[in-house]
Amino acid sequence: MTRFALPMRLARREVRRRPGRTALVALLVALPVAAMVLAAVLIRTDFVGPDGQWVRYNGQADLRTQSDLEPQALDLPAGSRQIEIRGSFLTVTSEDVVGATADGDDRQRVMLEVSDAPLLDPITSGMFDLLDGRSPAAAGEIVMSPRVLDRLDAEIGDEIEISSVGRLAIVGTVEQPSCLACDTAIVAPGSLGLAQGWMDNGVRVLVDLPDSVTGAELQQMVDEGEGLVSARGIPEPFESTDDGTTGVRWAYVLGAVALTVAGIVISAAFAVGARRQLVSIGQLSASGASPATIRSSLVLQGTFTGIVGAVAGFVLAAVVLVVGEGRIETFLGHRIDGYVVRPFELLVVALIGVVAATVAALLPARTAAQIPTLAALAG
Repeated sequence: MTRFALPMRLARREVRRRPGRTALVALLVALPVAAMVLAAVLIRTDFVGPDGQWVRYNGQADLRTQSDLEPQALDLPAGSRQIEIRGSFLTVTSEDVVGATADGDDRQRVMLEVSDAPLLDPITSGMFDLLDGRSPAAAGEIVMSPRVLDRLDAEIGDEIEISSVGRLAIVGTVEQPSCLACDTAIVAPGSLGLAQGWMDNGVRVLVDLPDSVTGAELQQMVDEGEGLVSARGIPEPFESTDDGTTGVRWAYVLGAVALTVAGIVISAAFAVGARRQLVSIGQLSASGASPATIRSSLVLQGTFTGIVGAVAGFVLAAVVLVVGEGRIETFLGHRIDGYVVRPFELLVVALIGVVAATVAALLPARTAAQIPTLAALAG
């Protein structure tokens, strides 16, 4: 039998024999572990790299220009294709819905973020999702996000009438995956600039370049744009390089602090357990077991219980991630294709939980191992 075989066997037996203490300690470890796992996974999932950010706001375009009034003229190579998207803000209330019965107290005011982006154009793929109905095809048609329709108490097929704009028919629902809290609305391509009463929000031009364009040529177009031209794959000025690592490290720190506070209760629980094992400790000592063996068996009880707590924390975090995916998307403010999980970070979280439980069991173990044999046998 190896040096640690006996302490490990004794520790496993005591963990099983004292389910109340095991459950308490495991719970105190599981909660901070689950919180650290959730924080690490959500921080990594919330991070979107430069390419993902580009697709969110520029779709599959290779080049973008942004201006306040008129689009900037570009010298584009042959084979390029571009679309023009105007943006505006429009205030709508529930009273503007044709046939609405809401009184003044129930009136909801919504500031729509309106654009005339062509939903079905391949260039805008990734910017918007058409959820229901159809895309606006002519002036006087509009699609809105479900959030807006709910606030206006409207649905597909209803019409809104605004004195400065006219009557708009709601033909579908649309969502901006990158901003679930945005009050998004889209009208037919080219119709936004024809309406009266819109508050202008500038114009963007998205360009699909031929595959023959080199990186040097792309960089030259950006440089000639004097800050008004951006390109996919070319970093923006002052672009952050933090991929969430700083946030994950802070999650470790806060989790360790929480486990330190919980360690006071954990240590007290192991101290009570050690007093209840005094007779067993005296029998081991009388049989020739060294104080190191006794101390190791008591410390390993903390290790095994910490492992149980860490596993329970992982299970709890997994349940929250699966069951609460919709709420998590609302919390993050954007749709997620899947959670980003890094095994090494989960290993660090598990080690923090196990080490905290082990250290909490160390002080009672050292005290109990120094009790004289006769005193221990007497309880």
